[in-house]
Amino acid sequence: MSSALASQQELFDIPDDVTYLNCAYMAPQLKAVTAAGVEAVGRKTLPWTITAADFFAPVEEIRGLVAALIGGDADGVALAPSAAYGITL
Repeated sequence: MSSALASQQELFDIPDDVTYLNCAYMAPQLKAVTAAGVEAVGRKTLPWTITAADFFAPVEEIRGLVAALIGGDADGVALAPSAAYGITL
């Protein structure tokens, strides 16, 4: 079995002639992340269609998925906007 990681280049918008190695400073964004961001900003053009459930339901889903991944339960998973904020809490 090969331990080499297959190329993931197609997941990013990096030109073929660019070799970007400064991910410690700022990593390139996945195309899927860019699409999700554009969709989220687009939703804000119709703010009256956004409900409280739209804020909490995705977070609860993520907490459940993380809990399943680590063999815990969702009540033991907290999400924070950044590592620094989480450490401060």
